[in-house]
Amino acid sequence: MTKRTLRGHVASGLSDARNWGIADIRGATGYSRLQPGTLNVRLSSPHALRCDFKLHAKLRTDGRDEDLNFERCRLVMSDGIKVRALIARTSTNYWKDQVLEIMAEMRLRERFELSMKTL
Repeated sequence: MTKRTLRGHVASGLSDARNWGIADIRGATGYSRLQPGTLNVRLSSPHALRCDFKLHAKLRTDGRDEDLNFERCRLVMSDGIKVRALIARTSTNYWKDQVLEIMAEMRLRERFELSMKTL
């Protein structure tokens, strides 16, 4: 796997990912401690997703009619903590390639005390 550093800024989202079936996602990816929801990061340059895992729409129990694609990544926090995470992208790709939706094994908004007011 090639290492690549992506940089961007936290951005507001639609809060839709918190409704995705987290049990389905954990099962499809093997990330058993994955937290629900995503943190959106607007990149300085687009990122083409490398699909490591896929959750087909027909296997989703949350009623959503779109596939979910996931790329493995590791977040390196400013304090040196490393967190296993996934870049999630729907088959409709609402944000295109300029925004990452990141799901992690840590509640990122709580960890960094982010709220919609601070974004």
